[in-house]
Amino acid sequence: MADTQLIHVVLVAHHDPVSDWLLATLRSEANVVLTGSLSTLDRAADLIGQRPIDVLLVDTSVTDAKQLDRYQTIAATPGAPASILMVEPTDLAFVQQALFAGARGFLLKPFTQVQLMDSLRQVVQVVAQQRQALGAGMGAPAPRADSAEILALFSPKGGVGRTSLATSLAVALHQESRKRVTLVDGDLQFGDIDIAVNAVARKSIADLLGYVNDLEPSLLESALIDHPSGIRLLLAPPLFDPALEADEGRLAHVIKSLSAVQGGYVVVDAPSGLSESTLNLLDVAQRVLLVTAASVASLRATKRFLELSAKMDYPEEKIALVLSGYRKDADVPLEDIERHLARPIASVIPSDPLTMAQALNQGQPIVMRDRNHAVSKAIIKLARHLGAGTASASPARSEPSSAPAAPGSRPMSMISALRPKQALGS
Repeated sequence: MADTQLIHVVLVAHHDPVSDWLLATLRSEANVVLTGSLSTLDRAADLIGQRPIDVLLVDTSVTDAKQLDRYQTIAATPGAPASILMVEPTDLAFVQQALFAGARGFLLKPFTQVQLMDSLRQVVQVVAQQRQALGAGMGAPAPRADSAEILALFSPKGGVGRTSLATSLAVALHQESRKRVTLVDGDLQFGDIDIAVNAVARKSIADLLGYVNDLEPSLLESALIDHPSGIRLLLAPPLFDPALEADEGRLAHVIKSLSAVQGGYVVVDAPSGLSESTLNLLDVAQRVLLVTAASVASLRATKRFLELSAKMDYPEEKIALVLSGYRKDADVPLEDIERHLARPIASVIPSDPLTMAQALNQGQPIVMRDRNHAVSKAIIKLARHLGAGTASASPARSEPSSAPAAPGSRPMSMISALRPKQALGS
């Protein structure tokens, strides 16, 4: 194996000083991508097939790490990662059983960073051979021809109008394509889709999470709500329920199941930030609309996410950059933003904060409220390009609105603010 080849690792361990050392060690290695850090083997197994994983690094002191059937199930999964066990000297009898069950190797505690990396490099060769034999790629499985395309709207930083854009885009996709469109609220704790479309969540995603292994089409249909615009809704629970946090990883499976039983589009309003559940949603999406604004904080977060997406082996065509709330005469020139992000802007949504706030507060998507508004025209144009499958390759820009620049303002200085500066005290 080449020393430059990336090794995707999921750590399964308790939160303690040893796991802190492991996390720091894995992150310090240039060719290691830490895909996740979880407290149970069961949760780690749920990630298989959702994102690239080469190695499960398992501390056998965690709750379910000594259940041999779990290693058998993992080893039998197409494209499965290799399991490396971290064990005490007294666990050698279990190690022998685990190796027969499908584990690929073990590390005897305590071990050094050199021993850890040697084990990872050796065992990943087995993974590569296994994947080559099975013909399994590292991405999500290709959808069936009649499955709905999953579009996820995501912004690393909040406050860029992502939810308003998601609701209007779903309506515009339905109007332009005449296909079935389902809008999904991906934020189980603080979702606002119901407010944005003036709907009451009598049924919600919470009604499905307990049946992720038995999602029959009739059960999925029972949780959907019809909207006057013609789209259908899968809403977040109407009441805050902290218990749902443990179930967020199942949402991606619900969305994949929903896609498999309908045509058209599934539009997902994914939460900001990079939790495990959000990454799962982005993994299952065929296309990610990365929503940003022309501000220092938003552009910096967007650039960081683009760098992360490259490490996660996302193909460039999967991500389409959408610039929201843009003011042509006051914000940084589009060419400078594209140069900074090293990515073309697929769509520019002009700024009209007052109108957008009114539409959100009244629960009426802007494309339903005023189809001839500049914001509506930009969203409709984006919907047409998405329907044609060209949003990533062919920018769908609309002429942004003009706003007077503040006296003495220098838009170019904002891009320079994003460049690395000398550390204080150096």
